Amino acid sequence: MSQKREPPAYQEYAASMLAKFEFRRMSFAERGLLYTMRLECWVNGFLPSDEQELARVLGVAPQEVSSALPALRSFFMFNEGRITSPELDNYQQHLAERREKQSAGGKKGARTTNKRKKKPSVEDDHLTLATTSPSRPSGDSKVPRQGTAESLVQQNPSQPNTNKLTGGGGSTEEWLAEYDSATFTAQQ
Repeated sequence: MSQKREPPAYQEYAASMLAKFEFRRMSFAERGLLYTMRLECWVNGFLPSDEQELARVLGVAPQEVSSALPALRSFFMFNEGRITSPELDNYQQHLAERREKQSAGGKKGARTTNKRKKKPSVEDDHLTLATTSPSRPSGDSKVPRQGTAESLVQQNPSQPNTNKLTGGGGSTEEWLAEYDSATFTAQQ
């Protein structure tokens, strides 16, 4: 159930951007254009390098783009009529590779899990042999309980048997009467 969607956001550390001299020397308008262009590159992959077309895509005056664009050249690559952000392109490639590795790891884990489910263990073989005895039909997977109705748990012989309801043979009424008399005696 993988979603073949593009990553919705990119991670950016403010200190990394603020530490760049190119960014610190920019005017407020240039910084705004920088981030608008970065967001466009993240979503669309590129922008047109023609200043008139770029201004129209960004919804700003062509003069604003012309005056601010020289300060932004160190952040973008201008190539074959397109403006791209190498930093964001590399980050998207990193995320895609990570997603592929996670997908491959998940598929490998699923194969391992499914292989274990298909391969019968020694314990399963033993249970199969026990349930396919002539006295029981082979389709019934329940193992019959041997012996009495007592618990199969072995108790330490040095400790008293506190399991009177399941192993003591007495009725519930007898046990309740004994409990009530012990409680009454303890209160006196």
